[in-house]
Amino acid sequence: MMIPAYILFFLMLSVPTSYKLVKAVLSVVVLGQIICEAVVNRRLSLYQPILLWSILMSIVGLGFIIFGSMHGAIGDIRVAQVFFMYPLVYMVFVAGAAKAKLIGGLFKVLVVAMFGIALHSLSYIFHAAGWLPDAFYIDLDIGEEPVLGIYGGTVEYYLLSIPTLFFLVPFLLAALLSWQKQSSMPVRRSWLWLAFILSVVLVLLSGRRGLWVVFFLAPLITFFWRLFLSGEQRRAHYKLAVRTLFVCAIGLVGVFVYLQTLFGLDTSVMADFFISGFDSQHEESANIRTEQFSALLQGWSENPLFGVGHGVTHFRVVRSQEVPWAYELSYLALLFHTGIIGFCIYAAGIVWIFLMGLRILRSGGVISLYMFPVLVGMTCFLIANATNPYLEKYDFMWVIFLPVALINFWLLNGGKGWKSHVNLI
Repeated sequence: MMIPAYILFFLMLSVPTSYKLVKAVLSVVVLGQIICEAVVNRRLSLYQPILLWSILMSIVGLGFIIFGSMHGAIGDIRVAQVFFMYPLVYMVFVAGAAKAKLIGGLFKVLVVAMFGIALHSLSYIFHAAGWLPDAFYIDLDIGEEPVLGIYGGTVEYYLLSIPTLFFLVPFLLAALLSWQKQSSMPVRRSWLWLAFILSVVLVLLSGRRGLWVVFFLAPLITFFWRLFLSGEQRRAHYKLAVRTLFVCAIGLVGVFVYLQTLFGLDTSVMADFFISGFDSQHEESANIRTEQFSALLQGWSENPLFGVGHGVTHFRVVRSQEVPWAYELSYLALLFHTGIIGFCIYAAGIVWIFLMGLRILRSGGVISLYMFPVLVGMTCFLIANATNPYLEKYDFMWVIFLPVALINFWLLNGGKGWKSHVNLI
């Protein structure tokens, strides 16, 4: 089961929302293996509250889908997939990941995927800039035209893998602040450092304001979650954290100077570009989100308790003819679609993950060091998701269910950690 699962996870991370047929086949293979193993063992390795929580989310989703059809929703199968089918699929994935070795492997895939994303992104950037010959360009033919703009003082590029960085960059930083050189963690610090440096390069070149926000919030969020580690672990990692942050600061300056030489980056121009993203009068994306805010808030106020149901489009704002029910302001859209009742049910699931993650951090041991960077990455991704509906895609729902997999493993082992170490890469 491990190899297909690792390949599927790698593709979700590195080429999200593309190669759908390949991912569908791999998903069926992995699900089949998990179900066959459960039949042979006569049990599904899933803690009962998690099983009930997943089923509840699917039932709630189905209920709001039916409710939406009563309010004129078009009944697209993609709405049913996101809010009814995918939670059940990921529930089975969580059961299959209830093994220390497999979890350790998934963490290795996170780092390997960062290298894959960096290799593809940099090859595209240098090729588009005319610095890389065609023979060395990695063209994945992912079905969406990539974008690169080199302006006076800023660079902006977009590939489908950009949203993955909302999780991976904070994840790598938190891992560097807590995973010591001589430890049982699945990835060596040298690999973490290399992956983090490459991620910083992509952040600076991305021209994505949301990614910049997450990047600069990541240290604060990391230290917030660090407060909940056991006292012994906080003391043991204090010097490591201070040294790591110092090296990160020096490294950030070095990377910026190098990119300044290559692309002519200018801090004042980048700052003006960042600030302009909040000017709804002159910035199209800010204006669109302002319109959405007004329309969705008004739509919710007319149906405050239960909303209008999944799949319903607000008549004042249609962002896409292909997926007219989707909006950048994803949380406000969820409130519009499900009202206070539905929003609180969905939010309760996230709160439960955070509370259980907090318990694991306080428990100490190896598993708390696994959970720590995952919580940091998840928090940062949820912040980014506020202005883009990433979590409404199959390839990004792992952000929610990866911490659930750790929680499930911890609960199945009676609140204890790893019984054996995993190999390092």
